[in-house]
Amino acid sequence: MLFWEGEEKHSSDKRIIEASKNGDEIHLFYRDIHHTPFVYFGKISLTDYQLRENAPSEFVFRIASLSSDTDAFKEVREHAAEYKTLVQTEQEQIVVSRLGQGNFRRNVIRLWGSCSVTGLQNVSLLRASHIKPWKDSDNQERLSPYNGLLLIPDYDFLFDKGYISFKSNGSVLVSERLSPFARKVFDARDDLELRRVFPENKEYLEFHQDEVFK
Repeated sequence: MLFWEGEEKHSSDKRIIEASKNGDEIHLFYRDIHHTPFVYFGKISLTDYQLRENAPSEFVFRIASLSSDTDAFKEVREHAAEYKTLVQTEQEQIVVSRLGQGNFRRNVIRLWGSCSVTGLQNVSLLRASHIKPWKDSDNQERLSPYNGLLLIPDYDFLFDKGYISFKSNGSVLVSERLSPFARKVFDARDDLELRRVFPENKEYLEFHQDEVFK
């Protein structure tokens, strides 16, 4: 659930309340700091509200889905049997690699240095994303920096969900499932490309293109 206070001028209150009746959808984009990239959390629906006159109105939304840590920990548990041959430190590295942390993230940062597409250098704003999904990889692949891209959050989301992919030459593929409006919001242009492609990336990119991209 999302609890949100509206604008002080109340300019959007009516539009939010009547969104469903008017056939509109409400989607949630969030960022911690002004002028940093937004993270997209999906469609939300209004469940309750309290209109105020001398203060911002209050709204309660239901978030349709969250793509983050819940699924990650579920995958870790499902693949726990694969770790039995590994020492404790290796097991820990595998687990944190699924969360985009630890040695995997550090090594992906060392490999790319900045966003694999945009070149943004502030790595605190970037996500280390597996190319061949974590659940489909073996333990070696889960830790390989060549199975990783360093992406701004919007492109990380699109890549993870199969809305975009990259050919072995680095050029982008954009899914037809992505509406023109979504393409504009996410800046999913046809001229996007990886800044470079390492030979070791190609096998992983081909897997993503064949098995994840839709």
